[in-house]
Amino acid sequence: MTALEQLSVTAPRPEPLCGRYARKMDPWWGFVIAAAIWTVCSMTVVSLVGIEMNQVFGFADGSTGAKILTLALLATGGVAAVQAFRWWRHRRLASKVKLLRDGELVDVVVVTRDAAVVSRTSTIVELEGADRTLRCEFNVWFLPGEGETIKVLHHRELDHVVAFGRSGALYSGHVRRSHLR
Repeated sequence: MTALEQLSVTAPRPEPLCGRYARKMDPWWGFVIAAAIWTVCSMTVVSLVGIEMNQVFGFADGSTGAKILTLALLATGGVAAVQAFRWWRHRRLASKVKLLRDGELVDVVVVTRDAAVVSRTSTIVELEGADRTLRCEFNVWFLPGEGETIKVLHHRELDHVVAFGRSGALYSGHVRRSHLR
């Protein structure tokens, strides 16, 4: 059964189904990469704050006070960074679940697909439906032809969109500009 067939039920769609497809739209390995970058950046900031605070308190390098302050800052900064990352990840997945659960499945016509790829990994597609026009960014593997009618899952409040290819496969995209009538 294709993604299109599973998501063609009326809204609200079942939570387990929406959660599974939300994780496909944002796979775990992307979060691992983001977590690594997040950790390096947050620990750099914590270290710089620790250096400055050691100077403010006048602790000598290697003193007991400097060690205690450093450990306290690293522990506090680590916990704060993990909590901030978990909040961001939850929020990101929740918006995708909302799209899948409550979004409208509409037929749209591919007006244009930029021949010049925006980057090596994405392209811009202009979609027009009966009550909306969407300018979306998809990955380069989404190859609809101009004039082709496709199905799109869209929620008016969100900037995510899901398009379905000829085979019923799911392609996650980002709405760059929308006009709702």
